[in-house]
Amino acid sequence: MSERFIKFIPSEEAFWLMDNKPNAFRLLSRIANTARRSNGNPDGLNIGQCHLQHWTKYNLTEREYRTAKDILVKRKHIKIIETNRTRQKSTTGSTTGSTLVQLISSTIYDINQETNDDRIDDRATTDRRQTRIYKKEKEIHIRNREIDSRATALLADFCSSLLKNLPSFDQDRLPKGQTQLQALSKLLTKHGEEKVRQVFTYAHESSFWIAHVHTPIYLKNKFDTLLSQMSRNEKPNTNKKEENKSYAEKIALVYSAEYCIIEVLTQHVEFVPIRCQNPNVTVIKYDDNGFKEQIDNNLRKHNFKKKV
Repeated sequence: MSERFIKFIPSEEAFWLMDNKPNAFRLLSRIANTARRSNGNPDGLNIGQCHLQHWTKYNLTEREYRTAKDILVKRKHIKIIETNRTRQKSTTGSTTGSTLVQLISSTIYDINQETNDDRIDDRATTDRRQTRIYKKEKEIHIRNREIDSRATALLADFCSSLLKNLPSFDQDRLPKGQTQLQALSKLLTKHGEEKVRQVFTYAHESSFWIAHVHTPIYLKNKFDTLLSQMSRNEKPNTNKKEENKSYAEKIALVYSAEYCIIEVLTQHVEFVPIRCQNPNVTVIKYDDNGFKEQIDNNLRKHNFKKKV
């Protein structure tokens, strides 16, 4: 079997789906990446078919996953062949209980399907010509290092992260186009998907960088700086949380109050008033600035005293 090659088509439909239905675009990218390119596979799947994974594998909620799947069906990108409800007897020999889908459109992805050229009919010449076209396109793809499907899926995740952390961002200004995808593709080649995702998530959760990292091109230009800052902040933040939690546990053992209790939880501390109908619970996170000062202020506010 030849090396796998998937072609992204920068069509109007592709960018519409990327801009307006990013979850559906991400799901389609995964489907195109796993769809079979030839017949006669051990799992019995035909060209363009694949089994969908559990919705958690796509970093989507169940509702987002179902909505994305429905959009792809309505826009005629995929066809659902069988599900747990419709499956009566396996026709593929596979024991999986997942949804089986068929990729039926090439307006966004061309999976470069492999066809048998040994048929004796009037389509053989056309198929041979088409095979040569695919091979030529593949060679061009390798020489020019065109965008792979991982970059397109990651761009959708980048946009989702940006909107999640900056809801006021104008969606018409969301990054798109081949230049942005090429920037992500270069980052993927050098650093890998997990590291790239960690860095742009860090940037979008930063009060400073969220005002600047709005495109993959900018991310690429500042990647080394962001990676260095993220690496420096990871360990100190962990130590800070552990230190603050330890401080809170000691306070809870030493101090008590008549009308308030201290709850030391996994991610934060709660000062919970008791003997009142509508208690105003104070929550202090371990990574909050001035954590100890906030603890001391609440000790005074609720008249905590050292236990005898």
